[in-house]
Amino acid sequence: MDKKIETLLITHAKIEPEKECCGFIVLDNLKQLIIIPCENIYDYPKEGFKISPYKFLEVKKKYDIVCLYHSHPVGDAIFSQKDIDQSEELCIPICLYALETDNFNIFFPTTYSLPSLIGRDYIEHFQNCWKFVYDYYISIGLLNHCDFNFYLKRSSEYQYDSSVLDKFKNFFKKNDIQRISNNLAQTNDLLIFSAENASISHFGIMLDDNQFMHHQQGTLSSKRMLDDVFLKKIHSVYRIANK
Repeated sequence: MDKKIETLLITHAKIEPEKECCGFIVLDNLKQLIIIPCENIYDYPKEGFKISPYKFLEVKKKYDIVCLYHSHPVGDAIFSQKDIDQSEELCIPICLYALETDNFNIFFPTTYSLPSLIGRDYIEHFQNCWKFVYDYYISIGLLNHCDFNFYLKRSSEYQYDSSVLDKFKNFFKKNDIQRISNNLAQTNDLLIFSAENASISHFGIMLDDNQFMHHQQGTLSSKRMLDDVFLKKIHSVYRIANK
């Protein structure tokens, strides 16, 4: 979800700001992100949203759905139970934009089918380096607390916003992910890379035989050698203490 898509979502939400807007973010045949605005058929559109099942099937047949989206006219970007239930029922992520606070939130349901780790397309917020390591740890059962807002705001191309850094710190604390010496890195450890003076700009997973896995912006997720170029960029190494 790039800035263009965010702008389109905000614009849609402001057309009738007192009501919840809704629709889908999808990939077209050229693998470009577009939005499909939908009619909110909920009886009380100021309090919730509902998309026609026929519209959902129509969109699903034509496009690769990235997520369901909607807005909240009042309050912060916090999902209601009804929002989460819809995401779980449709088995797709849900994105929320809060007009009052100008914030986004992205939730992945437990019913969501994880794509293969290697060979993923890069989609900002939905399939990126952080989601890659998160999914890896989920797949091997190492995360005890999985709640996370996957909207990762950046202050520059290489720098996460300070609010995102706080989000990472809280997640690490909840899951007992502790920093270790860089020279002690071993299989399954979390590699944090820096670039352009940024403390955290990229994530990867350490493997055997001096290899690592990651999902670099604009590329497919992959496995590669931890060569000198990447070694010099390692900022820190973390390990889940209970693994």
